[in-house]
Amino acid sequence: MIDIKQSMREILAAESRAIENIPVTDGYEDAIKLIVEAKNNGGKLVTSGMGKCGQIAENIARSEERRVG
Repeated sequence: MIDIKQSMREILAAESRAIENIPVTDGYEDAIKLIVEAKNNGGKLVTSGMGKCGQIAENIARSEERRVG
């Protein structure tokens, strides 16, 4: 029989290792600064994607709608 709790621990540990291995570079900070600058100057952020990326783009749009009202 499958030990679901142990399986979940293994999956979470693997995901944690994957997240720890994401390279953090100046590019992230640069991108955020550009987005903030554009928004402060009345610009808009356009997102797109399919599948999971599309879901993330929709979440960004929805959170912006709630923030702006």
